[in-house]
Amino acid sequence: MSTLKYPPLTVEEAVDYLQANLSLNYEMQLTSTKKEDLDDLHHSVGAYASGTLGVWSGNDALIDSCRSVSGNKNLSADEVSMMIIGQLWERLQNKNDGEVVRAAKMDENEMETIGFKEALISEIIQSDALINLLDRKGIITKKELHEEIIRLKESMVKADR
Repeated sequence: MSTLKYPPLTVEEAVDYLQANLSLNYEMQLTSTKKEDLDDLHHSVGAYASGTLGVWSGNDALIDSCRSVSGNKNLSADEVSMMIIGQLWERLQNKNDGEVVRAAKMDENEMETIGFKEALISEIIQSDALINLLDRKGIITKKELHEEIIRLKESMVKADR
């Protein structure tokens, strides 16, 4: 594996960077997905890769590298990130150098518990970030959000009756 560079400028550097920095939740999603279903990860792992690797913010060297490797000079940003995800998926599937994917080291119950916990923490962080941004931009206040949560809870209780 090459020395980690940020931002990565080549497909290999991008795969190395993602492999070293991918959350357990995303790694488990990726390793448990069939190759033909990788597009299903577009809005989770793919979006994470695009944002993390600078694909959406103009990492032209990486985009050019992906286009060169694929032979398609017209790859979109989404296709670039999914190409990198595909390369990472291949690497994780073909690990045979003594390393074991973290999820594979755990028994089935432990893997489900850790996967759920990490997914829940990730969801909380994303929700808090979104709430803070909306509040800062004056789109919605935290008080309005709190009132909406109460309203939704009350409507759910009524629906259960």
